[in-house]
Amino acid sequence: MRLIAGVDSDPSSTVAAIADETGRVLGRATVPATHLAGETQDSSGRQAVILHSLDAARSAADIFGASPLDALVIGLTEYDEEVVRLFALDGIAERLAVMQHAEIAHAGALGGKHGIVVAGAGSVALGTAPGLLEYVRVGGWGRSRLAAGSPSETPWSGADILALAR
Repeated sequence: MRLIAGVDSDPSSTVAAIADETGRVLGRATVPATHLAGETQDSSGRQAVILHSLDAARSAADIFGASPLDALVIGLTEYDEEVVRLFALDGIAERLAVMQHAEIAHAGALGGKHGIVVAGAGSVALGTAPGLLEYVRVGGWGRSRLAAGSPSETPWSGADILALAR
């Protein structure tokens, strides 16, 4: 069975879900955030909490052992290059993407449709529009960055994002 997992790690909690290739959620788990779990706020502490959340989701799904994940998506409040490196090196998933919370919030709120969301207690606004190939962002730390990719950021002003909404 091919397994896909998503983890959302923010200042209040870390939530993980594991699904099969059809998208059926097999297990979910919520564990304390890095600082609440007694881990350091550095990359290795974040990795430990994320791994704990994945183990708890596997347990909730009655999936035991080290079945590799086909894909893993991790959402963080801020980008952490070291978390990407640690997960890429440990081989936990065939494919890995680490992205900012706003992109996950956008997908969840709008289901792939165009629009604007404000996420992270108002720290970032993110939007899409017909014909636009990338997100338009105000605030936050830039585009998604893949483990094997290089970052690129485009600064946008509030006027730019409002012009797209017209």
